[in-house]
Amino acid sequence: MHTIIKIFIITLVATLALEAEKLSDKSKVLLKGIGAIRIGMTVADAQKAGGVTFQKGHKKGSCVFLTPKGGPENITFIADKGKIMSVHIYAPSSIKTKSGVGIDSTEKQIKDAYPGQIKLIDTITSDGDTFQIFALVPKDKPVQNYRVIFTIHAGKVQDYAAGKLPFVKSRCD
Repeated sequence: MHTIIKIFIITLVATLALEAEKLSDKSKVLLKGIGAIRIGMTVADAQKAGGVTFQKGHKKGSCVFLTPKGGPENITFIADKGKIMSVHIYAPSSIKTKSGVGIDSTEKQIKDAYPGQIKLIDTITSDGDTFQIFALVPKDKPVQNYRVIFTIHAGKVQDYAAGKLPFVKSRCD
């Protein structure tokens, strides 16, 4: 009887661990990925880690844009030479960073979540609208080539991305 209970508990824990890793609207964006998907993973490893299948989108230079089939919605990964380089979140989305920043967050909320690490890197005006681009610039040397980039329009985050430079800025050669 005890052996059956142990097997049940081990199976339950393994099942919950797999469910916890599956990419979803509850996954948290980190400097180096989202949920169990990490920047630098192969596309195949990222699909396995996130419990998703990617649908290939357009190509730009050496990059391919990938979206998870079946959701979550409004998320795109950029892969270069078969490796995940960045993740991009677009409105509407309930996905947030580990620190709780997401779509519709304000500049103040971003700065409060990452004190001393947020820098205004660009202001763009297009058709009379102004967009401010802020970057989370990490202090630790091992992650100096990573960023979280927030685009603010009308006082709120409209999209954001995390990953390795220059891909996090949607730059592909």
